[in-house]
Amino acid sequence: MNITFLVGNGFDIACGIDTSYGAFYEWYCDKPSNKKHIEEFKKNIKEDINGEGKNWVDFELGLGKYTKHFTVDTVDDFLDCYDDAQSSIIKFVEEKKSLYDLENLPNEELIKFKKGLTNFHTSVYPQEQKRFNELFNKDTSNNRILSFLSFNYSDTLDKLLEAISGTPLKEWDYNNIKRKMYINPKIIHMHGTLSQFPIIGVNDASQIANQELLKVPDFANAMLKPQCVSAIGRLWHEEAEEEISKSTIICVFGMSLGESDAKWWGRLVKWLKDNSNRHLIVYWYSKNPPDGISTRRELSEQRQVKEKLCGYHKLNEDEFDNIKSRIHVVVNTKDVLNVNLSRKEAVTV
Repeated sequence: MNITFLVGNGFDIACGIDTSYGAFYEWYCDKPSNKKHIEEFKKNIKEDINGEGKNWVDFELGLGKYTKHFTVDTVDDFLDCYDDAQSSIIKFVEEKKSLYDLENLPNEELIKFKKGLTNFHTSVYPQEQKRFNELFNKDTSNNRILSFLSFNYSDTLDKLLEAISGTPLKEWDYNNIKRKMYINPKIIHMHGTLSQFPIIGVNDASQIANQELLKVPDFANAMLKPQCVSAIGRLWHEEAEEEISKSTIICVFGMSLGESDAKWWGRLVKWLKDNSNRHLIVYWYSKNPPDGISTRRELSEQRQVKEKLCGYHKLNEDEFDNIKSRIHVVVNTKDVLNVNLSRKEAVTV
């Protein structure tokens, strides 16, 4: 059985590394530039935030909207802003990551991390958990392979998975043959890494305010994420498609289901639609989570996440009813992909 995790920036934040967009914009806008168009760009970011807690997806969509201030003749100024933001994101994430020790991970944290992956399905409702147990019981003859598609530029997830992948997560006997749950060592970074083509941009041309700029090859190849991956000759998206296609269970963690990755949310809905034995778990972060008392709030949170996801693929009412029962929403989990990283000790001079 293949089980695939889609992991976003919320994972690093959950580990204690504040690489949120809000932290970035304060850091970025605080650094002056000697270029007027970049200073205007930063001013626009400040005005767009308005004190609201925004996500990286809002920044990417904001880039698409900001193109209305440019023409084909001034597109180089936009690309200059793009390059400045990209290089700044790299520095920001590296700076934040450098504060934490990813080489000497406490054993108790690794045990907790491993346990969370082994029991990834136990945070769903008991009724839903029963369905997962039935699914596993029907498939005891096969190994369980956990694969990871990372939407992060950082290697935080890579380091943690590497630290626990030396031995199987779980073992069981089937007809006197040892079966295992183990981690696929190849992590697919969907939008590159800090050291290899970190891509920022939008999902498609409809998210670009000034469509005229799409006539400029350098602009289109930078701003349209799927096109950019193809232009630099990487197979990240093809490999991700293959992992999704062969998966029985997919888990989404630390992601906002935002429009700048609409391609993948629509793909997951189609994946569910194509096979009624498939299940999706969305580990959802809420600033105002249900309190475990109000049934209305609990069900409302679940419904909103399912409707948001299913809105990325055209479904009729019967299809939605069939699919929504196989989308399992876990709000603010403390059990899955949860690690408390230690800050490095300050070096005194």
